[in-house]
Amino acid sequence: MVDIVPPPSGTGKNGELAVEAAAALATRKTLLSARCALCEPVMRLDIECPEDCFGATLALVSSRGGRIESVDDRMAIKAVGVKIPMRALFGFSGDLRAATGGRGQYQARFEAYEIIEQAIEA
Repeated sequence: MVDIVPPPSGTGKNGELAVEAAAALATRKTLLSARCALCEPVMRLDIECPEDCFGATLALVSSRGGRIESVDDRMAIKAVGVKIPMRALFGFSGDLRAATGGRGQYQARFEAYEIIEQAIEA
């Protein structure tokens, strides 16, 4: 808990600066001691692709940092359950169409927030 005490009256601009500096210092100390973590949204993808494009689909998911949760066979179609960071989904639809000859499709929904373990490259 932080108590904020206004400066004595008549201190003018110096009093305002002192309050700003004290607030900045208190905020910095609080954030450093709070063990903050950066989180990112993780999506659940249900991908359906032809069996002959299965390898290319798995390679696409893996190259984007996705984790394969399940694989099911439905006749000549493979159904793949994947968890993947939301940032990896930009351009995913076009890449999936290219990898499957336009025959692959997916549905995405929010799964959870996860702590980012490593720095994200821009």
